Amino acid sequence: MTFLTSPYIVQKIVVIINIFIMLISLFDLFFFIKRRAKPYYVTVLGMINFLVSSLITLFLISFIKSDNFDNIPQISLWAINRSIWLYLFVEILLLSLSIVVFILGYKFDKNYISKSSIKEGFDYLPTGICFYEKSGVLMLTNIKMNDLCLKILKHPLINGLDFWNSLRKKELIFPCLRLNDEEKPIIKIDNNIYSFKRIIHKIDGEIIYEIVATDITTKYNLLIDLEKKNKELILFNKRIRDYGDNINELIAKKETLNAKIYIHDELGRLLLLTKKALSKEMSKEEKSQLLNLWQRDLLSFKETKQNKNFDTYNGLYLAAKSIGVIVEINGIKPKEKKIKSVVINASIECITNTIKYAKGNIVKVNIIDEKNIYIITIKNNGNQPNSEIIERGGLSSLRSLVEREGGTMNIISLPEFELKIIMPKEKVNDEWEI
Repeated sequence: MTFLTSPYIVQKIVVIINIFIMLISLFDLFFFIKRRAKPYYVTVLGMINFLVSSLITLFLISFIKSDNFDNIPQISLWAINRSIWLYLFVEILLLSLSIVVFILGYKFDKNYISKSSIKEGFDYLPTGICFYEKSGVLMLTNIKMNDLCLKILKHPLINGLDFWNSLRKKELIFPCLRLNDEEKPIIKIDNNIYSFKRIIHKIDGEIIYEIVATDITTKYNLLIDLEKKNKELILFNKRIRDYGDNINELIAKKETLNAKIYIHDELGRLLLLTKKALSKEMSKEEKSQLLNLWQRDLLSFKETKQNKNFDTYNGLYLAAKSIGVIVEINGIKPKEKKIKSVVINASIECITNTIKYAKGNIVKVNIIDEKNIYIITIKNNGNQPNSEIIERGGLSSLRSLVEREGGTMNIISLPEFELKIIMPKEKVNDEWEI
């Protein structure tokens, strides 16, 4: 059965299928020619497919549209006398070829970079980019930069130089907000923060300008948060420094109060001892001991009342002598302010404890000067501890002072009291102070 002898409906179906194949082939050609797709054999196959389907459609339509059999072209007569099964076979072949050509071209387009894919990627970058000549004539710009220009100036990006000057001269349309006046403008647009910068390129002796707009919303918000926390930290550090400046004064007042309480208790005890002693006959030795107790405690009371601040070694000697204690310092006396303060405070604390607990009158301070450290050892005579010494009051304050200045402190209770302090030397121009 030929195309001519086939039913009319079959003829129309064959023609419609050919038109459909022709349209698919035309789409394939448009798709690949527009993108300049490779490999070229895919485009050639698409052209062959389009030409064959177009010719068959043209021949068959000439027969169907003709009212007079004698007016039909010879080529159409030849075509309509071919087997209908041949047409069906050719149509299936062409349709399959169209599908294969489209798939091959699509896969190749996705796997290989072409000029079109580069332009498409450039257009849809999240960063705004614009290239223009020295006169301001645009060479290349992407969608993001155009959108930003519309939001900032309420008109499309036409001239690159005018756009850059507008960014720098505060010519912004509300609600856009400029956040700085520097060479790299930072602008708030729709709750997003963008940083604009201009880069100068020299290509083949010609100057090309590039404007880049980067979304720095997250970075900017983190920076603002960091500045806020830094301000809070500065205030906190100031409060800590104020506390540090006052803590020594508070400790001194507390120690003075404790000393007064101690002297008050000692005077009460002395009064009771004196009353008891006077109620009976006393030997010369007992009278001498009682007088020594009165003299020592009265001197301590006088010293506390005067509230002197002995911050020199001579002052330390005088303070100790005034309450009946001899201080012996062996070794090189440190001159650094911080270390000297530690030596004097440690000596005063040991003098106080020597009178208060050991009932002694000699305090020995031994200072060893090594390369990078001072080793300070303090001992006293009198009654030695019967158990481990529990740090409280003055010793706790002394430890805080030592550790704040970077040193370490160790207390040995048995078999005799020994206070050992290790202090690092101060550095001067990255060299240890000697």
